Amino acid sequence: MIALLVPVKISARTVSPSTTQLEMDKEKDKEKEKEARREGGTVDRMWGTAHSIQMKLDEFSKHSSKAQMQTSPPKGINTNSEAALRLQLLYTMQDILMCGVHTAFSSNSKDALKALRECLVVNNVDELIWTSVFHRKIEELRAAVRTQQQLDPSLQTASKNLLAFLSTATSFYRTLIQNVSICCSKSFRIPAMTSALYLSIPEDSERRLLDSWSPVDEERAKLIQRVLYRSMLYLGDLERYRATYNRSSKTEETWTNVHSVYEHAIRIDPNQGKPLCQLAIVATACKQHFNVLYWYCLSLSSSNPPPIAKGNLNLFYKNEMRRIPKPDLALDPRRSNLDTLTNAVIYFHGRYLFHPTDSRLVSWTSDTHTEAIANQKKICEIFDFFVNGTSTEDEAVDDVHSDRDSAAVTQSAIDVVSKTCAILISAFSELGAMFLEKDKTPIVRQKIRDIQCIILSTLFQIADSCLGRLQLHMTRANVTVDSVPDHAAMLFAPMGVLCCWLSGHLGESSMTAPSHENQRNSGNENGLQKAASSAVATDVFILFSKYTTGAGVSDVMKEQHEGLPRFCRSLASLSTTLLSFADTDGDSRTLNEDIPLLGFAPLKTFYCSTLEVRGLQSVLDNVHPEPEMSVNASFSDTVFMARASRVLVLARKMSEKKDFDLFAYEDRRSNGSEAGFIVRDEESKRLARIKTAKTLALQLLKTQISTLESTLTRANPASLPTYIPDASIYTSHLNLIKTLLMPSSQCRVLVPMDVIHQLDVLKKGNGGINARAREATRYLEQRFRYQADGVQRLVAQQAGEAVKDVSYLEEFKSPEDGVQPPRHLRSFMGSAVHTIQKSRAAEQARVEEMKELGVELVESDASVWVLSEDDEVLEECLRCGVPVKSMDELRKSGFYGRRW
Repeated sequence: MIALLVPVKISARTVSPSTTQLEMDKEKDKEKEKEARREGGTVDRMWGTAHSIQMKLDEFSKHSSKAQMQTSPPKGINTNSEAALRLQLLYTMQDILMCGVHTAFSSNSKDALKALRECLVVNNVDELIWTSVFHRKIEELRAAVRTQQQLDPSLQTASKNLLAFLSTATSFYRTLIQNVSICCSKSFRIPAMTSALYLSIPEDSERRLLDSWSPVDEERAKLIQRVLYRSMLYLGDLERYRATYNRSSKTEETWTNVHSVYEHAIRIDPNQGKPLCQLAIVATACKQHFNVLYWYCLSLSSSNPPPIAKGNLNLFYKNEMRRIPKPDLALDPRRSNLDTLTNAVIYFHGRYLFHPTDSRLVSWTSDTHTEAIANQKKICEIFDFFVNGTSTEDEAVDDVHSDRDSAAVTQSAIDVVSKTCAILISAFSELGAMFLEKDKTPIVRQKIRDIQCIILSTLFQIADSCLGRLQLHMTRANVTVDSVPDHAAMLFAPMGVLCCWLSGHLGESSMTAPSHENQRNSGNENGLQKAASSAVATDVFILFSKYTTGAGVSDVMKEQHEGLPRFCRSLASLSTTLLSFADTDGDSRTLNEDIPLLGFAPLKTFYCSTLEVRGLQSVLDNVHPEPEMSVNASFSDTVFMARASRVLVLARKMSEKKDFDLFAYEDRRSNGSEAGFIVRDEESKRLARIKTAKTLALQLLKTQISTLESTLTRANPASLPTYIPDASIYTSHLNLIKTLLMPSSQCRVLVPMDVIHQLDVLKKGNGGINARAREATRYLEQRFRYQADGVQRLVAQQAGEAVKDVSYLEEFKSPEDGVQPPRHLRSFMGSAVHTIQKSRAAEQARVEEMKELGVELVESDASVWVLSEDDEVLEECLRCGVPVKSMDELRKSGFYGRRW
């Protein structure tokens, strides 16, 4: 390959010692202007050469066929073949492109970007290379292959020619991507540019990636991103052609390589929908119909959907719908498989949810409505079977725990759950875009809303099954933060994404015709982008309640409303459990399941307002990902808690909504009822009345024996085992604190004032321990605000709850060591000693009470331990007679899980 550019020597004028600094700067500016003019002249000459070659190629194609071109070139063309012309054109355009790239990184001035800007924005060099040099020739060779197969399928000459040309084109784009990437690495890496452009943060100094990031860097990054994105997209198309026509290597691994190239294009520019559309084409070649629907839906709902996406999906349904079996509504879910489920989802979407035009909506009748709901119920039943391992119709209330724990949820089933949620969200957004169009009649708008409510009801029912299963795992005995089963941690992934979408749609309801602000968008912006711009203002819960309840709503739609209270009850139960360790303010980490959804318009607002730039950069960089974000660490504690936090954020936002009184949070009340999230629907009220009646009946039937038994078995907070962690535990092993506060742990945690003071001091700074101290402080604030159950497990030291004069045991007193712990530990030790004394007093009172009832008990030792990793704290506790537990003891006992 020829050299990209010949270096131009620039003469330097000798400056006399008497020349001032101002004159020297002027000389430098003049030299830079000369250099720029020379480079501009070089590029202009190359453009002239490229234009001349292009004219020769056009003349070549006009005067003769392919065979004539190789034997008798037209007069006036100084070349022996069309291939030589193409190669010369390729070299020239590559030189022009790389000249712009090198110049763009030569300085930080706006003038340095002029060549690359003109190259890409004005002249579209990257597109010209693809269309003029490669794609046109590929189409000619593909046509030759089709002709040869019709004449004699045994001949492979045309296919070999095509594969040879594809191999050359593939090598060119791989080399181009490598050369541009090398230029980028001199300034900053590609994932850093991508994450900064995605989050749109160049002016935000607090979240700036680089100190030198400026508007010039932003424009340079956009231009380089375009080159790399289009090159990777073209490379994916070339690899797809090679996989299609190479009969000797049509294996799953070959198509996996094609898939990975398009995934790289998504990582370079997540906002583009074209790679998603191409992945749907790959899935079509592999006959993976469910993946075809999934990728087309993501492409349709992307921030920049390709124009061909909707037409391709419509063509897919025309060709494949007759081959997809119609769901058997009488089928027992226990006899179904994943193919049955995916086919049912494809049929449900293609028959009832996908409306490329208004004609199908106009023909929507009450019978169609009934059929859609019947198919929806069957899909939800099958989903419940795969998630919970039992049929909803035959499920016994008393045996539900044993049935649901009988088998783990498979990875394949969870993958179907994730993709189905994305498909339904995409359909909801697509219909929302149609609703905002001006030409829609009231009848069509009403039908759109009805279909949207069916979609929401389906999502609520699927989420109800998944959240119920997760609640069973989280409330099992001895469960800890790091001992949640892998399949449960994976099931949190689709639920986290769904909750992110729902939490982003809790704004003001938008159920009227499109406003002027929504209608003023024009140009190339499509309807879905308009819907995405107003999606945040659409409250899905208010919308769903309005069209499924009240006067004038059909009985069929009223049945759909039952899914919302069931979803809310499952969300309330699970979120109350998650309060023990998950963050109610959300988590800014980027997870692996977010990568294909970064350009998903319904989730774009959430991602851009929540994700942290360095975490996004780490996940986008698939070469050296952070350990906790890698594929092999997808079930780690941090990822699990990030997913759980997304669920908890939705619960918190729903409880804070003033116009949605169905869901709320209640503190611990005086009657002893549990604190947590509640649902205020009629069914919940009925269950609460039954529970209250049973409680009153039990109180009336209590006898002295029952009083004795309750005294023996009661869980008095003062008698619970108490742990007193010091600041080192909060900053190094916060997961241990979260596990201790889970309801299954049956213990409480005391927070001394000295620990709070230390965390306040430690949280100021930029180091790792400072960040962990801030995280611990936020967690304690959240737990003090939200109590997960009726027992107050997290207790703060109150005024007067400390022994002022703490002294060593007699055997440890000495003139060298003194009689008291060091001054900086006296406050902490005083709190611990006071807690021990209080626990012993409570134990003595319990023994005396039981003695009065005629039961002799032996007084037990106080169940109070200090937790620390500080050797000094551990030693001083032993001197003062305070029981301690080190992290080594906890690890050896294995009581708290795999690792801390």
